Amino acid sequence: MMTTNGMVKSANSTEYVYVAAGDINGLLRGKRIPFDQMEKAENGAIRLPLSILGVDIWGADVIESSQCNGDIDAIARPTGRAAYPLLNTSAPSSLLPIWLYTEDNEPYYGDARHVLDHISKKFKALGLTPVMATELEFYLVDYTEGETPKPPIRPKSGLRLNKTSILSINDLLQFDEFLDEVYAQCEKLDIPVDAALAENGCGQFEINLLHVDDPLKAADDAILFKQVVKAVAARRKLTATFMAKPFGLQSGNGFHVHCSLLDKDGNNVFDDGSDEGSDMLRHAVAGLLKTMSDCTLLFAPHVNSYRRFTPGTLAPNNVSWVMRTAPQLYVSLAVTPEHAVSNIGCLAQMPTLI
Repeated sequence: MMTTNGMVKSANSTEYVYVAAGDINGLLRGKRIPFDQMEKAENGAIRLPLSILGVDIWGADVIESSQCNGDIDAIARPTGRAAYPLLNTSAPSSLLPIWLYTEDNEPYYGDARHVLDHISKKFKALGLTPVMATELEFYLVDYTEGETPKPPIRPKSGLRLNKTSILSINDLLQFDEFLDEVYAQCEKLDIPVDAALAENGCGQFEINLLHVDDPLKAADDAILFKQVVKAVAARRKLTATFMAKPFGLQSGNGFHVHCSLLDKDGNNVFDDGSDEGSDMLRHAVAGLLKTMSDCTLLFAPHVNSYRRFTPGTLAPNNVSWVMRTAPQLYVSLAVTPEHAVSNIGCLAQMPTLI
């Protein structure tokens, strides 16, 4: 049996499919179905409650939300991205990314992916194409329930990490098998992984994703990347955390977003050949600065998010910007003549909202 997205059913292949969408916190929610129901899922015959996308960070319904009014069902439709194999399942399983529509077959704008799609179409109508890249920070920790998380043990030396060592090549070499598997899994999922580095925290890493000319794909890649890192870490009996501030006295985790704009001829409208960038770039920066405070709830939706904004911890703590040629610590927005970089968010929320 072959499905429309190219998955082949055989004795040694997929037995179950997890149909899932990202909630407002960037966590996947949905249901498991037998593989023989895959065609039903691809044709939009699966229903999921609207309320699952508006739960709180603990996964509980927000009763005051209009989404909980009668727990109304929505139509789950595939996003167009192929189902991909999952790690760490007892039976061979895959995940099918979906987004939600109302019973009238209209986009459900409680689904953040539809919001980003709507904005992307506005750019397209103007003859502009956003080009996005992301930098994703996370900690690897040795976690036992009821105990304080500890830095991981170096796989090769057997010694526990005990200090920060930013851009340490030795730390990268110690965890190269973990990184190798992350890269291999990302390649299978068409996630364009670029550089990896040891970050400022003890056991903290950053992996960058390459520029893509589709904001929806860039956001989807970030969500799937998070799943990959957590799954690969679990295979090594480690926990990966992307929360904004997992440790009070160490650097928090950021989610940096790079953006440039191309016109219909492929020219970067931010770059006019000068060191200052084009008028379009400066207008874009002004708009981002003006709306930054109002959008803080999107960038930092949880109490823990604000713990990251601590002076002296390499995180932005005011509305500010700087050209990349100048010192850029603590700024909200770093700019080059070609693109802007937002430093505010983290992956404890939905990437499509950033």
